[in-house]
Amino acid sequence: MRETIDTYTFDEEKPPFRLQDLVDAGYLRHIPVDPITQTTDWRIHFADVKISSTVVIKGVDDVIF
Repeated sequence: MRETIDTYTFDEEKPPFRLQDLVDAGYLRHIPVDPITQTTDWRIHFADVKISSTVVIKGVDDVIF
C-alpha cells in the first residue's frame, strides 16, 4: 500500500485524498484487506506532501497499522 501511494503521488504529482483514488486511477484493482483488521477499512494518515521545492499538497501519505 505504501509503495502504491508513493507511486501514485509521483506519477500524478499529487497525493491521493482517499484510497479509492488509487483504484479509480488504476493503481490497484481493489482496496486490499488490511492484514491486521481483516477489513478494507484502512486507517490512513494525512499529511502535507512535498511535491516539489515550492509545492506542498495535503493528502494521504501512509497507512497505519
